[in-house]
Amino acid sequence: MIKIKLEANEVELALNIAAKRYIGNLRMGKTFSYGYTKGIKSQLTDGILGALSEVAYAKATNSFYNGSYSDDKQFYSDSDFQNNIEIRTQEKKSYNFYL
Repeated sequence: MIKIKLEANEVELALNIAAKRYIGNLRMGKTFSYGYTKGIKSQLTDGILGALSEVAYAKATNSFYNGSYSDDKQFYSDSDFQNNIEIRTQEKKSYNFYL
């Protein structure tokens, strides 16, 4: 297991990306994701946790990170990172792990 400590500016980046994604979805009338039934509190929490994981991956691998976000109100269809790498975050459970 690799532990990655994010600095304050990296946490701020993740929060800003999560907020932009959430607001962008509202503007486009999109739901959070297919089959997602949790409320707004969970949407915001899950969005922030996902963005934090992406920033952590970028830091750990010294990879370019563009936030997987589009400012032009379009669905972002590229992968999170080069080589079709997608980052997924799960809540800690006995059978889950960082993907």
